[in-house]
Amino acid sequence: MIGEPSGQSRIGPNAVTRMFEALRSSTDDVVLRRVAERAGLGAYVAERPEAMVEEREVEALHRAVWAECGATVAVAIADDAGRRTGDYLLANRIPRPAQSVLRVLPPAASSACLLAAIGRHAWTFAGSGAFVVQRRAPARLAIEGGPIMRLGDAAPSLVAYYAGTFARLYQVLVSPRSEADGRLMERGGRRGCTIAIDWRRS
Repeated sequence: MIGEPSGQSRIGPNAVTRMFEALRSSTDDVVLRRVAERAGLGAYVAERPEAMVEEREVEALHRAVWAECGATVAVAIADDAGRRTGDYLLANRIPRPAQSVLRVLPPAASSACLLAAIGRHAWTFAGSGAFVVQRRAPARLAIEGGPIMRLGDAAPSLVAYYAGTFARLYQVLVSPRSEADGRLMERGGRRGCTIAIDWRRS
């Protein structure tokens, strides 16, 4: 079980930057500015964050997109943002030699290696939540607590963001047939989500 060190509550800037990109792609600058102002993130419209952002800023952004765009559009935007995050990680954070190795391994082995790498960096996306690998082949993982605990009705948006990110990484590094299914969960009074990733679908 892996969460952010020292009880801090910060998340990587992709959680804001890629949501802004996806929002602009699906709507327009007027809606983007309206969402940013509702979330209290107007300063990020002109200058995107480059350092870790407060967990509650990510929560506020998902709530604002949900309120301004409605549930269906918000989930689609979050999924797109997750896939954009996956592309960013592939281009900037995962070394090319490691990517080459993962692509040639059998999917189950590649998945195990990828999950281990994700686990080492889980605090950058789970914040105060905990990342748990429940099964490796096919992959099943959980993010317990963190921002999802406080998102209320807008929680499916963050679930879609996580699922989109993992789907993109798996499609490139494990198998292009990979699909990710994210769902909310409740366990012991602690809210979170589970994400099942299967590369065997045709």
